[in-house]
Amino acid sequence: MISWGNYWQENPKLFTTVMEKSTEYVANKLTHNQLVTTNSQVLDFGCGPGYLANALKGRIASYFGVDISAQYIATAKDKCRDHPNFQFKAFPLEESINSLSTLELEGKKFDTIIILSVVQYFEKQQDVLNLLENCKRLLKSGGKIILADVISDEKGLIKDILAILAHSIKNRYFFHFLKFMVVAKQSKYNQLRKSKKLLTISQTEMRSFAKQLQLELDILPTITMQRSRISYCLVS
Repeated sequence: MISWGNYWQENPKLFTTVMEKSTEYVANKLTHNQLVTTNSQVLDFGCGPGYLANALKGRIASYFGVDISAQYIATAKDKCRDHPNFQFKAFPLEESINSLSTLELEGKKFDTIIILSVVQYFEKQQDVLNLLENCKRLLKSGGKIILADVISDEKGLIKDILAILAHSIKNRYFFHFLKFMVVAKQSKYNQLRKSKKLLTISQTEMRSFAKQLQLELDILPTITMQRSRISYCLVS
């Protein structure tokens, strides 16, 4: 049976415009709230086709994006070919979390690690804890992990759709959003969502993760368009 990892590895086109607009929104929130600055050295885990990288050009010092899709990585590299301080690397699906250790061996350190709209596709909560543990080892002293768009329960779908709908009307991509909604209903994504569900993590569970990893935890103000979801900042 196809898994979430397999699905994203196939480089689906379903989310193109909606994902791009949603990610631009996040980039603007990150800079507005000074979660990233012109001095930031950023690692983006699950960078996809480079939407966040593209939106952060000129706003940060350096960027390193990793993803399980080699096709997404190729697309991201093309978007940022004129920015040598923006680098990308494909990780194998089965070792995507543990592969972060290769960056540690290379001596790479980051003051900001962004994990955006990723952990809901993990199989279990232990995988999220393992990811955070691996990320912690890549942080500079006082560095932070921004874990964004975390689902605490599955009851906020309608609220999220309405928020994105309003944004699509205001920013003139309503017909793209409408097409997305029609196609998504018949897509493998929707089939997977029904059969495998998305991983949920409560605030209590997140606080437990932070305590185990000896990281300070703050709940961020809304930085994604999905109003029912929560974003966290974990500081070393």
